[in-house]
Amino acid sequence: MFVGVLLYLKVLYVCCMCFVTIYMEYMHHGFVTCIHAYTQSHQTTHTHTQLLLGLVIAPPILAGFVYLLQTTGKFVALYVWAFVLVISLVFMTIYPTVIAPLFNKFDPLPEGELR
Repeated sequence: MFVGVLLYLKVLYVCCMCFVTIYMEYMHHGFVTCIHAYTQSHQTTHTHTQLLLGLVIAPPILAGFVYLLQTTGKFVALYVWAFVLVISLVFMTIYPTVIAPLFNKFDPLPEGELR
């Protein structure tokens, strides 16, 4: 319940702050009239993807952490350290291939002077 409330507050904060930041930036450069609808739908899509990804990833990690705290005894720090190390290595492996393409479009550089 507590994690759900925090997640809801995070989503609310991110929606408000991102929209205000993007809107002010576009207003400063004069793009408000043509980009408003795209920005709002794009931000909504990203927010929903972040929320879904958080709901899928966070509970197993939290459950593993709680399990380690309840069962490991006096070597809890060592086990939690190892758990965090494994989680970090897994995410460093899957982020570029699974998570990043959900939010960004990666195209190869076209032939030319940059390549």
